[in-house]
Order: sequence, then structure tokens, then C-alpha cells
Amino acid sequence: MEVDRYVDVTRMAKACRRESDGRARTNGRVSERKILRELGTMRAIYVVMLAPLLGCTETSRYSTVLDHNIRIALEKPIEQSEGFTWPESADGQPEFAAIEQQHVLTVQFPSGRLWTTQSQLTFLSQDDRILTEVVVTPLRKTATFIDALSHLRNTAEIFDVNQDELYVQKMSEWSEKPPVWDPFATKSFRFEVEPGINLFAEIRPSTEGGRWIVSYSFTVAKYFTQGQPPKTRQRG
Repeated sequence: MEVDRYVDVTRMAKACRRESDGRARTNGRVSERKILRELGTMRAIYVVMLAPLLGCTETSRYSTVLDHNIRIALEKPIEQSEGFTWPESADGQPEFAAIEQQHVLTVQFPSGRLWTTQSQLTFLSQDDRILTEVVVTPLRKTATFIDALSHLRNTAEIFDVNQDELYVQKMSEWSEKPPVWDPFATKSFRFEVEPGINLFAEIRPSTEGGRWIVSYSFTVAKYFTQGQPPKTRQRG
């Protein structure tokens, strides 16, 4: 059953890319940003439907893992990525990358800051061969909401946003009254971790009733905001 679910989601992602490629080419040129936006929806489906597979060690259908220690750099050429091979299409164009083998991921931010975490599933997007987004699922297995919240709290402390007024309010509310598990009970917020880089953090219900997963999406804002920089500490 889990393998079937995995295959179905993989086929959906490939179909999404094929459809996007076809529509964009009718306008004369493939629009990578348009494809990335559509794959953003697929990203959410990936995270939800692959939750029971967290901790699996199957090699990615998209990326070949060369080393369990992977390093990437946001807003830098994808050629600077280390530890895996970036998948390419038949005509040599880089594709949406999924690293589905458990690994240790180090993210380098434009400021030079490094953040290292374990990740069970990592998704990478690029624009004109520049890394624009990384999505990380750090938990080895699904968790209770309180344990997931604890992980989010630790991450917020690392990025020095734990004193933000809205953050404190949300943490207090969710700690005192954890949500009842529901397929649509996702808790999330967005903030700026450094100029031009947003973090969208989610605690999302897994396919196991009563269990949750955590995902972090780091994005280079200028590729996702149509030229308008996001407000500092803005939440989504």
C-alpha cells in the first residue's frame, strides 16, 4: 500500500511537470517559474502523502545521492550543490529535485550562515540554474503535535525569532490548546530569517490519525514575490 502511494505521487509530479512544460512551450519558451509555482502544490502533496515513508532509505527517482552529507547554497548556482547529482531533462535542463534518502543537509544562506539538519525528504527548486527554494522534512518519524511544536520552537530559536510578539502568541496558544487532529488542521507561519530569505514552517497532519510532521520551506523571496520584498516577520 505504501509503495503504491509513493508511485502514485511520483507519477502526479511528473505529470504536473509535463503539463506545465507543454503549456509554457506553446508560448515560445519554457517558463521555469511557472513550473515551480505549480510544483509548489505538488510539494504539499508529496509531504502529506509520503509521511508514512519518513525514514525510508530508497534512492530518489529524481536525484542520485552520492553522500549522506549534502550541502546546498540558496541563491547560488546549483552546480555548487554537494553530495548528490541534480536531475536533468533529456535536453540538459535541470529539473525539480527530490532527495528521498535519509541524509544530513547543510543549507548555506546568502549571508554565509550555515544551518545543518537531518532530513528524510528534501525538495529543491531552481530558476535559471540558481537555487531558489529548499523544503526540508526533518523528523525521522511522525510525532505528537507537542513534539512537532518543540522542534519548531527550537528552529525558531536558532534563527532568532523566538522573541517575536506574534510568534510568542502562537506558541502559547498552540501549547495550551493543541489542535485536534484533522486532515486540514495544519498550523503554519512565515518569517524572514535574513534579508531576502523567508522560512515557511508547517506542522501538518500526517496520514496517520493523531500524528504530525514538520516541514520547513526556505525561499529566495525575489523569485516568489513579483518584485515586492516581503515584510519582515510576515506570516502566512
